[in-house]
Order: sequence, then structure tokens, then C-alpha cells
Amino acid sequence: IYLIEPFDPRRIPVLLLHGLTSSPLVWRNVATDAMENPLIRENFQFWYAFYSTGVPVPQSAALIREKIALIRRSRDPHGTSLASKNIVIVGYSMGGLIARVLATDMGDRLWSAVSKKPFDQVKLQPDDREELRQWIFWKPVPGVREVIFLATPHRGTRMADVSFAQLGRRLVGLPASLVRFQARAFSALSEALENVNVSKRSFTGIDSLSPEAPIYKAFERAQEQLPPRP
Repeated sequence: IYLIEPFDPRRIPVLLLHGLTSSPLVWRNVATDAMENPLIRENFQFWYAFYSTGVPVPQSAALIREKIALIRRSRDPHGTSLASKNIVIVGYSMGGLIARVLATDMGDRLWSAVSKKPFDQVKLQPDDREELRQWIFWKPVPGVREVIFLATPHRGTRMADVSFAQLGRRLVGLPASLVRFQARAFSALSEALENVNVSKRSFTGIDSLSPEAPIYKAFERAQEQLPPRP
């Protein structure tokens, strides 16, 4: 996460999340124009997230969640400032899916969408278990007040399943450590997973966009259990 000006405890952060195959530069004109408004300039500060769009959405969200926590701890150790207690998230395309993860209390809904076996009963190496837990079970980022979605495929997109997208998927270069982790996890989870294609032996950001990805079913279940708005 990039801060283009010093952390201001008196202003609410606006976290900007770019889309597929993009970068934070996509926001430069939006943020510049917005800061010309004195009310916005006085009350908000813009943060820019960069993530590898080849990486699965839940992992990107987990890394961004960690960075938000790190910024808050390092700039405001006591967590008492306005900036530490509030955040607005703006997500474009795939960035909108990450924003939804950051704002959702998932509980065990994602795991329940892929397995009926209790997660703690699956045989995983301790480090792998804790890393996978961050991807599958999560709480919303504290202080999320508003989420703005721009052209976000909330139910996935069939474009992710067409032939040229699958060609692009094969060209995605995942970090070697992630490839090894996924291989170990798929091997350990093979008997516990249901309705999940483990033959690919890897899961990418493009796979996250497929309507068949289990995260969308989990999102629907989380939405159904939200309390009614006043």
C-alpha cells in the first residue's frame, strides 16, 4: 500500500484497488481531481494498493489486510485516531472483489462451500494450515464505513472460462513459493474438497473470476445473513 503523503490521523483513508492487469497509476487522475475539492482534501487521504492480479483474490485480500494493519500499528500504535477507526474502500473490477472480501465477515462459509469436513481435521503442515486459514476464514477490516464498487463482477464473469482466458491463465507466472504451497494444500485437501477442480494443481486470479469459483456462493450466503438495514 502506497501513501503519497504522510499519514494524517485526522483524515479518513480512501483505499483504491485497481483491476485486472492494472496498477495504482489508473487512479492518478481520479485522485487528483478529487483532491481539488476542499471538503475532500480536508477530510480524506488516498491510499493506493498494488497487488499481483495473477494471484487468487483471497490471498491478495489477505496481504492487503495485513498491510492496512501494519500502517495503522506503525503510524498510530494506540489506534485512537480517526484514520485508524475508519476506512473507505474503492474497488474497480477485480479490485472490487478484493474490496468485498475486505468488508465481509466470511466465517466458515467459504470452507463450507467446498467441504463438509471440519477444517481442523484436515491433515496439513502447521504453517500451511495457518496460511490457508487466512485465505478461507476472515473478518472484515476494522472500521470499513463505505465500499464503492466500480464495474465489479459480483457473480464472476463467464469471460474467465472462455478459451483465450484459459490460455492467459496458463501464462500467469505465480511465485514459486505459492506454487509449492498450492501443490501441498491441494494434495492434503484432495479428499476433503467437493465440487472443486483440483486437476489444475494451481489456482490463479483468473480462476477467481470464474462464476464457478466457490467464493461467489460464499458471498451469497454471507449476504443472506446480514441484518436488515434500518
